[in-house]
Amino acid sequence: MELREAVVLLREKLKSRSFRKAVGGQTATAIEMLLAAYECGGFIEPREAAELVNNYYVFESRVRRVLELYNKLTRGSLRAIAREILGEEFYGEPIEYDVLLKELENYRKYVFSIAERVLRCYSSTSSRA
Repeated sequence: MELREAVVLLREKLKSRSFRKAVGGQTATAIEMLLAAYECGGFIEPREAAELVNNYYVFESRVRRVLELYNKLTRGSLRAIAREILGEEFYGEPIEYDVLLKELENYRKYVFSIAERVLRCYSSTSSRA
């Protein structure tokens, strides 16, 4: 049985009073909550989503400060740092400060899109209750 088939089956079963009576009201409510989370695409709690966003802010702030300080001190060259960190000669092109910040920004957008989707899902399900 596919996951989608299981969701459809459970949705149909929840419509039946005899099923609700057989599993109990609390269990039926728990099934509804799990199905809503599946349909929203979010299997994390709002607290976890908020913590994910908060941890990102802390991470982004620290990385941004390090990169800004490094850029100021070395005038943009990451070659020596890469050699020191990797323990070998770094043959690639020097990494641009702006490129790193752009990658960080893309990551931020991705994390926030996940958190917003999950938080929106939970706020809409809690307002229906």
